[in-house]
Amino acid sequence: FEFVSSYSLNDWNMSLSYGQTRGTDMTTGWYLADIPSDKFNLNLDTKINDSVLIGARAVYALTHDKVPTKQLGENGIIEDIPAAGFDTWFTMDLYASYSPDSINGLTTKLSITNLFDESYAHKMDFDRDGTETPANEYYEEGRSINLQLSYQF
Repeated sequence: FEFVSSYSLNDWNMSLSYGQTRGTDMTTGWYLADIPSDKFNLNLDTKINDSVLIGARAVYALTHDKVPTKQLGENGIIEDIPAAGFDTWFTMDLYASYSPDSINGLTTKLSITNLFDESYAHKMDFDRDGTETPANEYYEEGRSINLQLSYQF
């Protein structure tokens, strides 16, 4: 389920959401590996004028401990695997957009994602033999600065 609440006042907008997903294998009852952490999301933005919008987005993920501890191995043998959960994590993004009145359809967007360069992952990944996949294959991107220029006609 997901709960979302939004509020607007003049040129300010705020939304707060909480999302929770649960899933188990219908045959074995084991937790599914692809279920994300429970998360709180906060988004706050304001229009500086008709052309400029600035905002911030924060995500707080709770401890993720609803993870599988067994898997079916070769020949249908049940194998124990490490309970690969995650501690809490927090990320913040900043963003801005500019749409000049003089050029209809032009928009420039600038964002800084994962502002504090948090090291986090939504789920761990394991090879078939139960060894952990290298972290760089499943950890999310660190801090990044993105610039986008678009023109719609």
